[in-house]
Amino acid sequence: MLFYILTVAFALVLGVPITGDDVMKFLVTFPFSMLYGMIFLSLGLLVSTLIKRPKNALITSVFLFVFFGFLLSIIAGVVAYAVAGLPPVPNIPENATNLTEGQLQELTRGIRNG
Repeated sequence: MLFYILTVAFALVLGVPITGDDVMKFLVTFPFSMLYGMIFLSLGLLVSTLIKRPKNALITSVFLFVFFGFLLSIIAGVVAYAVAGLPPVPNIPENATNLTEGQLQELTRGIRNG
């Protein structure tokens, strides 16, 4: 929750307008962020319960956090590749360096729409 509050605060301080689309993205990602945080909180509580010495529990928790943090990103990449495959390669014209702003927007719109 603190991350979301700080993000909105920094956006307002820097003068970045917050649109309805931004609010919807926050609302969609919020439950997943809470679940992610609760998983690591539960893991920390489990480690501190199983390991009696605080110093050893802290070292083990930091190791597990780093391990699962890297492992989770690797697993997410493998799952994304298995589900969605490689991203499409766009058909970029040969004179892509001489495109106008409108032509570039039309080209990127075609890439995003598939």
